[in-house]
Amino acid sequence: MAGERHVTVLVVEDDDTVRRLATRVLERGGFSVLAAATGDEALKACREARGGIAVVLADVGLPDLRGPELGRLIQNVEPSARIVFMSGHSPDDLADVARLANARFLAKPFDPDQLLKAVDDAMEEPGS
Repeated sequence: MAGERHVTVLVVEDDDTVRRLATRVLERGGFSVLAAATGDEALKACREARGGIAVVLADVGLPDLRGPELGRLIQNVEPSARIVFMSGHSPDDLADVARLANARFLAKPFDPDQLLKAVDDAMEEPGS
């Protein structure tokens, strides 16, 4: 799976350890990565990227913006970006969050292969 993918992924995670780990895995997987600790930082990164973000990997439980609200705001700024929500809560509990935001879901904890597959799958969705 390694190699240059020539696309940018925005990682939005308030936990420094998880954010750094996801960033490292994605970079090793050939992605260009931007990172944000809050929803506000994520929206700023989207505005500055001006259409350059292919996938947003976002924690559902950010302190400032949550689930569908974050997805909606990101899609307003970066309409072509695909969203993958991640959470340590049960996927059954959060399936509605992902569905409402027209997004995928990745359960925490995840391994590097699961992370790369989730991002690759999101990029392969129609319209991406």
